[in-house]
Amino acid sequence: MTPTGSALNSETMAITRNRYPLQRRGEVNGAQNASSAFFNLAGKFFSSLPPELNAAAQYCYDHKSELIAASTNLALSIELSLKATAMAHGAKVLRTHNLIDLFDVLPPHVKKSVELVYDEVVKQIPEKSSAAIEICVSKKPVPPTEKEVDAASRKYPKGHDIRSVLKAEKDAFVSWRYFYEAGAVDEISVYKIEHMRLCAVKNALAAHFIESSKTSKPSGAA
Repeated sequence: MTPTGSALNSETMAITRNRYPLQRRGEVNGAQNASSAFFNLAGKFFSSLPPELNAAAQYCYDHKSELIAASTNLALSIELSLKATAMAHGAKVLRTHNLIDLFDVLPPHVKKSVELVYDEVVKQIPEKSSAAIEICVSKKPVPPTEKEVDAASRKYPKGHDIRSVLKAEKDAFVSWRYFYEAGAVDEISVYKIEHMRLCAVKNALAAHFIESSKTSKPSGAA
């Protein structure tokens, strides 16, 4: 599963022009459009990943710079989509990159709606596919052991539900953006991107946005 399509089509744009008050219209549409642009840029890399695990690992090794850029763009896309959703529903828009914090400020009914769509989308992820990418970075003179890598990767919470994924990827934008600055000489750093499940989050947010726009009365309607 890879990023598919734009989160906003011409029909949605027409609806949102009527749906939101004038002072919020530009902010919501601007955030959604930027989110879609970053999402599509990320999709160019992730859609190229071979489905087989070993082949995907080799592809990422051969295209490390593209992986870093795609992971940064994907994380930023989710951030902007969460902020647009918060604006659209009158929730507080936090000045943070933290994905789980941005999700938690959404109204309960919005979170529930997004979770339901997410749960259906992730069911389509094939078993044994390269749904997540994990990179170990070590500046030690000898390669790290499996035990050392496992210990370093424990910082990522387990679980595939939407909250677990957003919690595990809460700092993805900052981590991947500053990839080359991390890790002291005696440290082992692990970077992970749950790209397929983050794509499911993005698609669930987009689906909620479109559906809520269709079912809401235009601003000023009786």
